[in-house]
Amino acid sequence: MRRAPAPTRAGVLQAVTEEILARRDGQLPTDLEHVEEFFPNIDALVDALLLRWHTRLTARLERALGAGLGEREETVIEAWQ
Repeated sequence: MRRAPAPTRAGVLQAVTEEILARRDGQLPTDLEHVEEFFPNIDALVDALLLRWHTRLTARLERALGAGLGEREETVIEAWQ
């Protein structure tokens, strides 16, 4: 019998992100499996989501600005969207 892989913090954070995008109700899905195991309170979850968002935003900006695609203002607006 094959065991399911152990949950990881990154995997749980990905599941939370996907659920946020699916629900689109403005609520954090703290009811998902293993959320409480990796994020002891709502602040820890929000901090992790904010760090992930900031990292992705920075990567998009660096990639677009480094490639010289379009005007800077348009590039920043597109990255934020």
